[in-house]
Amino acid sequence: MAWVNELMAVLTAILFSVLMQAPQRDALRVEAQLGAVSGRVIDADTGAPLRNARVGLVPEQGDEPDPVLTDADGRFRIATLPSGRYTLVASKPGYVSLRYGARRAVDPPQAIDVSADTPPIEVRVPRGAALSGRLVDDLGDPIPAVRVTAGVIVRTAAGARMTPVRSGDTDDRGEYRIAGLPEGTYVVSARPGPTAPDGMTFVGMDTAAGAPTYERLYHPSTPALSQARQIPLRPGEDVANIDLTFRPVRRPQLTIEVRDATGAAAAAFIDLVSDEAVSALARQVQINAGGSATLAIDPGDWIVLASGRPGRAVVPLTIREADAAISVMLTPGTTIAGHVVYEGSRKPAALLRLTERSALPPLPMFRSLDSVPIAPDGTFTISGVRDPRQLQIDGLPSGWRLKGIFLDGVDVTTIPPQPAAQMTGVTVVLTAARSEVSGTVVDEHGSKVQSADVLIYPRDASLLVNAARWARWVRTDQHGAFVARDLPAGSYLAVALSQVDATRWTTREYLDGLRRQAVAFTLGDGDRRMIAVALAAGGQQP
Repeated sequence: MAWVNELMAVLTAILFSVLMQAPQRDALRVEAQLGAVSGRVIDADTGAPLRNARVGLVPEQGDEPDPVLTDADGRFRIATLPSGRYTLVASKPGYVSLRYGARRAVDPPQAIDVSADTPPIEVRVPRGAALSGRLVDDLGDPIPAVRVTAGVIVRTAAGARMTPVRSGDTDDRGEYRIAGLPEGTYVVSARPGPTAPDGMTFVGMDTAAGAPTYERLYHPSTPALSQARQIPLRPGEDVANIDLTFRPVRRPQLTIEVRDATGAAAAAFIDLVSDEAVSALARQVQINAGGSATLAIDPGDWIVLASGRPGRAVVPLTIREADAAISVMLTPGTTIAGHVVYEGSRKPAALLRLTERSALPPLPMFRSLDSVPIAPDGTFTISGVRDPRQLQIDGLPSGWRLKGIFLDGVDVTTIPPQPAAQMTGVTVVLTAARSEVSGTVVDEHGSKVQSADVLIYPRDASLLVNAARWARWVRTDQHGAFVARDLPAGSYLAVALSQVDATRWTTREYLDGLRRQAVAFTLGDGDRRMIAVALAAGGQQP
């Protein structure tokens, strides 16, 4: 019977070994079902591997995995990733921190489609460029502790503006250096004045009219953005002598008169907002029933936001050294009342607000003309609406979108109704059904094109007033595929380019020049459309 005992011992050992290996096999099987992103980070100019570069992934949905550092050969691997599309970000001191596939700071990234067999990718990181110079006054003395900003000019339906990219402060010698800039064309701007912790400049809060002050200047020392010198930068380039010379200017006074629609004087609250991307609120003014007030204000571009019992007004304003006066007419706008309907899923547990955005581009903190909460029973009333196309819902959780705001079956965000004092019975429809436009870009030989830019925009150019809702700029992934999500139902055009003019891609003039090479398609609500787009002839912008 000894042999029986020996056999039982062997069988027990085998069984124990199998049971111990099962969890390991299951773990390997689970990992095989997941995906991974691996590759190499190299210097875009020399091809040398970059050690200790930080690599992170941002998923379209789900949690963000922990970042990793590259090894001595510049290699990295991030494993156990759920399948889906990810944006990769690589950074290292002395180099530009850019999203994978983006050539410039304002470009969209190239998404990575992660699956179980995602091939390794090569991440080419360019060296950062730099701008430097000196700020002095009219006597040649240095101006220390001034925030200097390098930005790009972006043109939209609301006009041209400077979008900040990076900033730096002047030292005790009035010198500054802004490093880590990606390739692109920049303008440089500054305004002496106290700097807040977040980098915004508070201009002339309490200085009296007639006192000396400084206005914002753009290199080479001009107050007009249209006259600013545009400075091209290549990767790793260091451009010096981008200087600014400031002279004191007289601080003018501004007289504001407020009238209602009949021409009678009206009381109002006034917010004066600097229309400069790097400045903050100048001041608030309360105008009494006499209908006028006079105040000191720094030269520059401003937006006057006025509200009172008769209504509201939004007025752009340019002030130079001379005293100025404006008349603001308050009009009631439209009072819109209705309720919210949720489609396709359980009502989201979120605090929602109905907001009218301003078509003018003031600072983000003042971009809404009015905002009201959605009541627990789904009802709302918002007053003084100027343009229903600018209405949107704030606070929506991921996976939800605004389908439309309907009056008598017509979406007022698409076709504005005739002006009226009141609109009742309005239905705001929120949906969990996500629309999706996907496809591939092919060249003249029918081959799929990686890293192509795809613009999707409405055939009705008037909708570009709300480009954030109606237009998309996406890039093809490693398979030549692209995806754009959450566009409203409507008629669209799609065009593929090798390079997009980021400074004016949402303007009607630019997009009209692409129409002959665009593919037309119609998107229904919640539709998933697939289209094929040929790379535009020459692949270039108009």
